[in-house]
Order: sequence, then structure tokens, then C-alpha cells
Amino acid sequence: MNNKDIDIDIERELPKAILKWYIFRKTDSVVYIGYPTDPLYECLQEDSGVGKIAGVDFLDIREWMQWKANIGNYDIAILSECFEKFEKPEQLISSVRQLLNANGLLFLLAHNRFGIRYFCGDRDPYTGRNFDGIEDYRKASTQKEDIFSGRMYDKAKLKKMLNQTGFCQSEFLSVFPGLESPFHILKDGYTPNEELNIRCSPMYHYPDTVFLEEQYLYTGMIENNLFHSMANAFLIISSKSQNRLPFDVGNEVLHVTSSLDRGVNNALQTIIYKEKVEKRAVYSEGKRRLLELMNHNNELEKRGIHMIPADLKDDVYRMPYSKGENALSFFRRIAFEDKKSFIEAMDRFYRIILQSSEISSGLFEDEEDQILERGYYDLVPLNCFVEDGEFTFFDQEFAIENCPVGVIVTRLIDLVYEGEPKLEKTIPKIELLKRYKIDKKIDSYRRFVWNYIAQIRNQDKLCLYYSKTRSNNDIVEANRKRMNYSEAEYERFFVNPLKDIGTRNLILFGSGVYTKRFLAMYSKEYHISTIIDNNPNKWGQEIQGVKIESPDFLNKIDITKFKVFICIKNYLSVAKQLETMGITDYGIFDTSRSYAKPVFRQEPIDPKADSDANMKSDNAKKVEKKKYHIGYVAGVFDMFHTGHVRLLQRAKELCDYLIIGVVSDEDCYRQKNKYPVISCEDRVEVVKACRYADQVEALPTGFGGIRDAYKMFQFDVQFSGDDHGDDGSWLAEKEYLNKHGADLVFFDYTKGISSTEIRERL
Repeated sequence: MNNKDIDIDIERELPKAILKWYIFRKTDSVVYIGYPTDPLYECLQEDSGVGKIAGVDFLDIREWMQWKANIGNYDIAILSECFEKFEKPEQLISSVRQLLNANGLLFLLAHNRFGIRYFCGDRDPYTGRNFDGIEDYRKASTQKEDIFSGRMYDKAKLKKMLNQTGFCQSEFLSVFPGLESPFHILKDGYTPNEELNIRCSPMYHYPDTVFLEEQYLYTGMIENNLFHSMANAFLIISSKSQNRLPFDVGNEVLHVTSSLDRGVNNALQTIIYKEKVEKRAVYSEGKRRLLELMNHNNELEKRGIHMIPADLKDDVYRMPYSKGENALSFFRRIAFEDKKSFIEAMDRFYRIILQSSEISSGLFEDEEDQILERGYYDLVPLNCFVEDGEFTFFDQEFAIENCPVGVIVTRLIDLVYEGEPKLEKTIPKIELLKRYKIDKKIDSYRRFVWNYIAQIRNQDKLCLYYSKTRSNNDIVEANRKRMNYSEAEYERFFVNPLKDIGTRNLILFGSGVYTKRFLAMYSKEYHISTIIDNNPNKWGQEIQGVKIESPDFLNKIDITKFKVFICIKNYLSVAKQLETMGITDYGIFDTSRSYAKPVFRQEPIDPKADSDANMKSDNAKKVEKKKYHIGYVAGVFDMFHTGHVRLLQRAKELCDYLIIGVVSDEDCYRQKNKYPVISCEDRVEVVKACRYADQVEALPTGFGGIRDAYKMFQFDVQFSGDDHGDDGSWLAEKEYLNKHGADLVFFDYTKGISSTEIRERL
């Protein structure tokens, strides 16, 4: 990454992408109809190049139009989705038409009631309920007292509106994920030549009700000609005159992609035309990124790597439009056709990565590794076409100095397999990891990739925004499960499957990530006697000391003394298998839920109670009710010092029962890139000795985050020893806890003392 980014409100910038790509003329006069505080009106007032700009509150449009000077005075009118709040929107559109001169254009922003997001479970933005728009609001206003607050329309209705109000020609552009984040704008009828399931991350008004992974529906929608009719929103450019087309036919825009989430220094817009592709910096500060892109292109060409030819002139990066097959699609296609050809193609791609830069030996995580002098982060199939059997690359924006080869190879493999579960069955990913000798360090490489992309995309600033707009995989899975069962069945299998376990031992069915997750989080609370798996290759092995048996094991025991708990993502086949065996008393692991047993709730002594204990106790005092009952603190607690003591003291002053989670050695390294001086086992013992600790637990490696901790301990409040109040990721975690009835409280650090300072002194 280059110089430090300028601090802006990125969330407010995102909607501006729907206009930032359009080249306004200096002679254009533009009127914006919407809200005066809209980001789009602000966008026009910035560096749009527009000669004359007016903004009108849509509620005042008719009064404003009474000024004769406004009639027929504008080249372009931009009407925001506010028109959807009119019971008769045709009247508003007709009024706006009067503002345009004879050759004027209308830019109309609209939600689509048939948007794929609403079929995936998103709620209507106006009614706040599922499926109202899809049903054309037939149940949304059934009572006289129901107040109209707005509604969405479909493409056919929007076309009819525009025709009826006198607009001669209209060009529909499909918008994904939606108007609030228009990262992809595509001309109606255009088929994108890339894998949108990776390029486009869906966003929602109400992500907690989503039950389908929208991005994996795009390919099928395209193949069945549904993609544009099911776009989540539209940008419609309509012409008042037959003599003016919405676009210049010879230079027609097909697809616009935006990266405003990358901030001022890195935000670019890519505009795909019929015969060429252009990249422009969204902000003037981003012009440096275009220059670096051009330099990277030239450097890779010098090293013998095929690149789409490009030039940089007048701050516009240009290259020809390629009709070749995207390399990601190519890999996925040949993987199912011929394994040998797939491996050979992956080997060729691997050699290109090695060819892209000088290589030296270095140290990465204390092990010898191959280091690229310059690692091109996007030298992956996503940014590559296959032309005449050759891999031809484009858009090499980012280069990482002294980058391990394994980081780029990890991106290569993970992208090929992402969203393609059938590929794993055909050619297990582990084969490739071992082939390129990255299997032992794959977790480290993935952390590297994640941290780098999080930095590029400003995850710290946008974390809270994304937590409110992006679906959570666990919640999506839970919502889908709920749809397969009656209310009573769902309660029995998923919500409270272990409430009646009593003294029975637990048998986990499955030996994959779900089982490992359950063991890590809950093995201290339940006695897990056995793991069952259908794979004969795993029988006899152990996971955390628990032996894996075949399903026949269940026929050899008194099943009434055990409870079977299915820990598999695709659980239906196992559920049917158990029922065929006569086992109906089972549960199913839902990763979005907590299966922790209730934490010990210490009741304060009531000195007024008539008991011998209270009568005899000279120390019985009136116990003040504290703000919280169960509190939680997580930390490394290396070289335990007075700062730690004061933190725990302040936490205990606010809660009756304090649980302390001690971060594992491995997670400490992941967070701080260094191991603690004192081992986790010893740190736990030290913290236990603190009088403010009621319960001390070593946090399982990989499961020490706030959300997992909440599921394990069901606390009322988490205390943090650092002031992260303005940190987006912490605000997102606070939002999560608040949703579940818990809180997050920050304390200031104790100045002058820290484990880092002690380490430096030593």
C-alpha cells in the first residue's frame, strides 16, 4: 500500500458511484430532485465538471416549478428513488420532464421489486416486511389506517411510466448490489465476462432475514436471461427527444465497476465499452494508482508475462476489450473435464507467479521460504483471460514488497475453489496445497491475504457498516434450517437440543470443522464420549482425545444413555440415516447459536434474610446491586502487572461475576506477530490467583473472538482495556452484543505500564 489515505466518510461516498463514472459536460445544466442532504447532490457539487447545478427537495418541486425561469432550462434532471414515495409517481416524473430542454435527459434511480435480494429474504425497504414488493403490495395496505410510505416498481412498470410521461427512449442499467452501494452498473442485455460471484458482494436492508447466498445465483440468472430483470436496482437514462440517444452508440457503456470502498488514494472506476476498457481515478489523489498500474503492466511484460496492452494518457488508463474466457471460468471448466489438464494448467500458472519477480530465500514465520522481490497481489485467475491457450493478465494494481510466493499461490488456489463445493470432491484442494508445498503454512498465508485485503478495502472503517448490510453465513444457514422444520421440530433439533441431556454422554456425528468447533467451544461443559463418521478412513483416529467410530457403534450401545449431536453443515442425509437406524432423539449443531450451559449466577447475600448463616455472620453487609451480573474480559495477560490488576478491579466493580478469557499462544502471535513470554497454561494460573477473578478460561485457538466468547460464556457485558470507541471493527462487535442483549464497555489503559514496555526493558 502507498501513502496514508485521506480520512473521509467512506460510507457516505459509496452511493456516489452511480454518478461518478458519467462524464458531464461543462456546458451541462443539471437539476437534482431528491433530498438536499443526499450524497448524490453533494457529488454533483464536487468535481463533476457540471456548469450549472440546482437542487430541489422533491416535496417542493411543484412550488419551485412555478418560477417560469425553471421550465425547459436544464440539460439533465436526476430524480432519486424518492419518486417511489409518491402514490402517483407519474405526476412527479411528468413535472420533472417540464424542467428539461428539448434534448434533455432524465436520470432515474429506482429499486426493483423483483430484485434477487428480495427473493433471498431481504425485507422491503418501505414496508419492512418480506415479499411485499414481490407480491406487488397486495397485502401491504389492507386496512384503511395503513399509511402509504412508498413502494418499488418493476422494469415493465417503469418503462410504462416513462412512455406515458413523454420520454421517447430509455436505457436501463442494472445496479448491484443496490443503490446504496452501486459497485456494478451493467447495460441491459450485457453478459459480464467475469465471475460476479466473487466480484460482487451482496448487501441488504435487513441481512438477518436472508436465507440464500445471492452471489451464487448470478451465473444461473445470466444463463437463463434473468439477470437484468432481477437486478436489485436500476439507473434509467431517458431521453426527452427522439433526436438524442441516452448513449453515443459508437462508445456505448456496457459495464461500470467501482471501488469507492478503497478510499481516496485507491478508488478507481472501470468502464467497459464495446471495444475498449478505461480506468479512471475517482479522486485526484488516485491518479498515482493509475501510474503504478501502468508501471506494473510494463514490468510484467519485460519479464515475459502476457499482458493486455495498455496506455495511460490524460489520466485515463486504456486497454482493448477482451472477449477471451476468464481464467477462473477456464479452470473450473477443465477441472470437471480432465483432471490432468487442470493440474497442467495450474502448474503453468504457478510458473508464471515464479516468473513475475526476482526470488530470494527469506524467513517467514521462522521457516525458510521463497520470497518474491515484488509479489503482484492480483496475479490470479480473476484478473486473467485465456486467449489462444495463453494466460493474459490485466489490472495489476497492487504489488507487495518481499512477498512470500505462498501468499500469491494461496490466492490462486482459494479463488479457483471458492463457491465450488463440487470441485473439492473432484480434486481435493489439499492435493494442490501439497503440490506447491504450502500446506503447512496455509493458515499464515491466508491471514496475510486477509489482512492485506482488509487494509485495501478499509475494513476497519467499514466494518460496522458491513455488519449492518452484509449477511452472516451462520445466520443464512440458520434461516434455511428453520424453513425445513415446523416450529416445534426446529426448537427440538436446533434451539434447545441439549436441554434434557441430564447425565447422558454426548456423541458427535461428523469429524470436520463443525465438530472441531463444538469441541473447542463446549468440550469443557459436556462429556463427549465418541465421534461418529461415515468415512472408513477416519475410523480409529482421534480428535482432541476423542476416538472416531463407524456408525455401527450406535447399534452396539444402549442409545438411551447417550445423546447424538449432528455436527455437519449438510446434515439432512445424516438425520435420515439416524432415523433409519431408529434414533430420533438427536440434535443438530447451529453455529449461530450458543450451547453453553448457564453460567453460575452468584446471588448476593441478603442480610435481612432470616437464616442462621446471616444471623451468625458479623460480616454480612448489604450488597449493592451492580450494573451487570456476568462480566467478561479477554486478554493475553503476559507478564501480569498492575495495569492488568486495575483493569480486572474496575471490571469487578461493575459486575457480580467476572469471567476472564486468556488468549492462546497461537492467537497472540496472530494478533501481535509475536509469542507471549509466558505460556498460556501458566498465564491462566497467574490470573486465577487474582482476587477479582471468579472464573478463568484458556480461550480455544481460533475461537477467542467476541462473538464466539459470547456463545461460550453468555455474559452480560464485555470489558475491554483499550479505548476502541472509534474503531469500526469494535463498533461492529458492540452492535452484535447489543443485538443479543449484552454490552461492551471500554476502559482507558493504565498509563506507564504494559507487557510490551516490560519486554523492552528486559
